[in-house]
Amino acid sequence: MKNKGFRTILIILISISILTAMVGKNFIFLFFPVFFLISYYFPEMIFFILLIPTKFTMVCKILSLPSSFNPMFLMGGFPLLVILIKSLEKKKMPQIPLQILTLYLLIGLWMLLSLIWSPERVYGSEKFFEFITLTGLSIFAPFFIFTDELILRRFFIMIAAVGLFLSLLLFIFNLPFLESLSLIPKRFTFYPRSIFGYNYLALQQIYGMAALIIIFYFFLKMESKKKFLLIFPVAILNQAIIYCGGKGVFLYLPITIIVMVILNLAKKLWKNREMLMFLGIVILINTLLTISFPEPNNLILARFRFLFPSSPPSSSSPPSSSSPSLPETQIPSLPKNYILVERIENMKVAFRLFSSHLLHGVGIGGFYKFSFEFPVVDKSKYWWIEKFKYPHNIFLEVLSELGFVGFVLLILMLGFATRQFFYLLKKYRNPDIFCLPLVIFSLFVFFLLVSQSSGDINNHSLFAWIGSLYAIEKIFRSKLILS
Repeated sequence: MKNKGFRTILIILISISILTAMVGKNFIFLFFPVFFLISYYFPEMIFFILLIPTKFTMVCKILSLPSSFNPMFLMGGFPLLVILIKSLEKKKMPQIPLQILTLYLLIGLWMLLSLIWSPERVYGSEKFFEFITLTGLSIFAPFFIFTDELILRRFFIMIAAVGLFLSLLLFIFNLPFLESLSLIPKRFTFYPRSIFGYNYLALQQIYGMAALIIIFYFFLKMESKKKFLLIFPVAILNQAIIYCGGKGVFLYLPITIIVMVILNLAKKLWKNREMLMFLGIVILINTLLTISFPEPNNLILARFRFLFPSSPPSSSSPPSSSSPSLPETQIPSLPKNYILVERIENMKVAFRLFSSHLLHGVGIGGFYKFSFEFPVVDKSKYWWIEKFKYPHNIFLEVLSELGFVGFVLLILMLGFATRQFFYLLKKYRNPDIFCLPLVIFSLFVFFLLVSQSSGDINNHSLFAWIGSLYAIEKIFRSKLILS
């Protein structure tokens, strides 16, 4: 956007809309034109919002929308509208590979057919509708948005900056002296305070994305003398992941890095010694910080202890802005390691449903009807113990609900995405942008791991990086033509 005057007006409108949203709803109508302008000139910014695993309930409150409405559909409409407008302006559609388009359509069609025999058609319809809208937008939007490296670089800078900003906010929101001065609400026992309320999973996934982008994009692009300036940003993001306490991302981030390092041993894409020194210093800093400040970092240990005999917290209501730290009590009707038991029992349910419906599964959304539920638990008192709507494992979910047919389609899509990555490495050896497939593949691996313990088939981030692995080939081709 070259027009500085228009850019200034846009910044002013954004500022006004944010301020008015904070103090009242009188000027909330500015939300829509401002959001559209951002979507038109910076579509990658709005696309990033779609990748955040949260339902944005705050938006429902600001816009007076029903609590049952998912604001993600509203936000997804803006980039979709921009994609349509820009496609009409150019009178040209980007070429989408037939294999990925066919597999996506087949999965969607199989979901639709499975509603016929699904015992949970309402919930199943919700999952199907999200798959053909937001998940479809996630997988195909990169073909329209990531048209050159500059846009992708801007996208990566934004994710890294947002991750660092949110990590600093996390530490600030949980400073003990602010709580003692009543400047912030008291912390709930097993949830860190954040800009997303108590959604620590959303935070950890953003931190994980930011860390991988810094390591496998900016570190590999920078000159050797400047690379070690990135040690502290990565260390801050890692410490924020530890502080949040979630077990999944805490394990999946290092596993992803190990996978990429092993891959480099075979392909020799970068200097492993330099990378290992960098990662070693980051690990050392995080270890020293965790040992030096054990109190704010013991949440991760508390959550791991939940897998073994321990005492869960008790509360009469879900956490709110005024929730105090709560005492821990034992629930007589629950096993001490009830979280592990709940996961294992639901895995058994998923396998049982698959074994009894091998070919077609129980139907989309059907797992919810049969999922395990602890008996004799006062739901009003122990609000956090919820019946699983899905197995929290994408493979078990697909096996149990869509059967062997759906599982094969999903494996083919993941396999083709992996093959595309190795194809890019083999065919295009441009030294300026060789790190693009590396960082995107690392994000693909990361969210594939995340999907083994969190989320359902509509994992927008996983499908977005699948689409991106194909979309960036256009950037390589244009570089090849220019060279």
